[in-house]
Amino acid sequence: MTTQRSQDTVYRLSISQVVSYDGSVATTNGVSSNIYEVRVVAPTNAWIAIGAAPTAVADTANSHYLPANVPQIFRITPGQKVAFIKATGGTAGVGCVSELTR
Repeated sequence: MTTQRSQDTVYRLSISQVVSYDGSVATTNGVSSNIYEVRVVAPTNAWIAIGAAPTAVADTANSHYLPANVPQIFRITPGQKVAFIKATGGTAGVGCVSELTR
């Protein structure tokens, strides 16, 4: 028996952006045109925000928790950015945002 994968879950990696974050917010450049999904990962616990001018704030409802070493895929609008900040009591890290295409 063979298993077929849905095209909806298979992506090609495109441009990658890396930013160093700590207690201050670090923000990527805007994603390329025609990019609607990104993979986000960080080596330490962090908070992220996505938007035209995002500001990640630790422990708030306006940001989203990103556990260490757990890649997440998010929908995004071309030109939007991803902001990172370390989790409260956590350590600095390097956030990676990979643009995904189908």
